Amino acid sequence: MAHIAIPQISTPKSNFTDGDMIPIDGYALPNSTINIFLVNNYGNIQNSTQVMSNSTGYFNTSLGIPSHVIGGAWTLFAISGDSNFAMQLMVNFHGSNTPPFHSPGGFLPLKQFKLGIKPRYVQCRSDLHLIIKSEDGSPACVKPDAVSILYLRGWSIGPVHGDIIFVIKPNTSGKIYVKYANQLSDIDAQLNTRLYDGSTGHEIQTTNLKVSVLPPVVLHNENLTATYYLTSQNNTAIYWLQVTSCDFVPISVQSDSSQIHLSDLQNVMMSWKCPRPFVQYHITGTDGVDAVYVNDTG
Repeated sequence: MAHIAIPQISTPKSNFTDGDMIPIDGYALPNSTINIFLVNNYGNIQNSTQVMSNSTGYFNTSLGIPSHVIGGAWTLFAISGDSNFAMQLMVNFHGSNTPPFHSPGGFLPLKQFKLGIKPRYVQCRSDLHLIIKSEDGSPACVKPDAVSILYLRGWSIGPVHGDIIFVIKPNTSGKIYVKYANQLSDIDAQLNTRLYDGSTGHEIQTTNLKVSVLPPVVLHNENLTATYYLTSQNNTAIYWLQVTSCDFVPISVQSDSSQIHLSDLQNVMMSWKCPRPFVQYHITGTDGVDAVYVNDTG
């Protein structure tokens, strides 16, 4: 069997009774460690084990279901490195069928996080979207229309499966407010207004979107909020504004933001090799510019 990058597990059946042993077979990367958790329908771990895959990636083990437990739809989680896999089992109390417990989309993000799943791999309900909290790096699942709001408030560092694009209508003016923190004790940080083509990584000279910034510099050991002033012309386009030496923000001149898709947001600059950033930034607000969440689910 070909090597695969994520753990896969299977059981000989999908219905068990409290007190049963669950035989588990699976595949992962060769000679890797796999942690397996048996979780009840309230998100509580009932049993766990650790197993090593062999040189082909195969592994097998078993987990016992405790006796006298509340039945329902339980979950087996397999975690290996940054990857994880989940499958559902029905656990019956003393052989009698228990109605399944339907928690939409599985467990709460904090439960998944505590199981050892990396924040960016946490799964949300189908109507919610994954963001990462600024405070502690933990995951949260929120409604799509809250993604950009929570980012601007500083509550999150942004979405995992998507991006926030700043949209200005043609022939209008607007502002973007950016909070900076210069951690260097002896070097000032010069702010610039360069625009780039995300598909080529080349700087663009255009009259279609004019950008200026005040103040133009963040002094050493200084925290401040800079204002970027935007003036747009007629042509629909997407640009990437350089806000630090290695950070770029997508800006679109567009009358209808629903026409922007994630596939439009190419950014080859993300592959640039950059030194450790000493200037931190966060966009805190806009005026005449819409912060639009664009995701990969349409």
